[in-house]
Amino acid sequence: MDFKDLVSLYFERSSAMQVFWNFYVTIALGLIAFFGSIKPSPRTRQLAAILSLAFVVFACVNLNALRGVTNQRIVAASLIKSSHVKDGSQGQVSAIGGTLNCPRVGQVTRLHVISDVLVLVAIWFLALRKRDA
Repeated sequence: MDFKDLVSLYFERSSAMQVFWNFYVTIALGLIAFFGSIKPSPRTRQLAAILSLAFVVFACVNLNALRGVTNQRIVAASLIKSSHVKDGSQGQVSAIGGTLNCPRVGQVTRLHVISDVLVLVAIWFLALRKRDA
C-alpha cells in the first residue's frame, strides 16, 4: 500500500468509529428521552425490561464493531509510522505519524461499558419513579 492509501484508510476508519459512537449516543439518548417522557404505569417495568434487554444486545454488537475499528486504526497507524517513502518526504511521514493517537481497545471497552451501565441505570430510574399524586 502507498503512504497516501494508508493515511486514507486510517481516516476512513476514524470516520467509521465516529459513526458507531454517534449511533450509540442516538439510541441511548432516545431510550432515556422515551422513559423520561412517558407517564409511569404498571406496564412501564415490563417495557423497561424488554427495552433494557434490546439495549444490551445492541450495546454488545456496537462494542464489537468499535473494537474491530479500533484494532484497524491501530494497525493503520503503526503502518503509517513505519512507512518509508522514496521521494525524501520522510519528515512529513514522521509529522503525520506523530499525530495519530488511537485509543486502545481497553479504553474503548471501558468507556462503552461505563456508558452502558449509566444508560441502564437511567432507564430503570425513570421506569421505577412514582406516579404524581
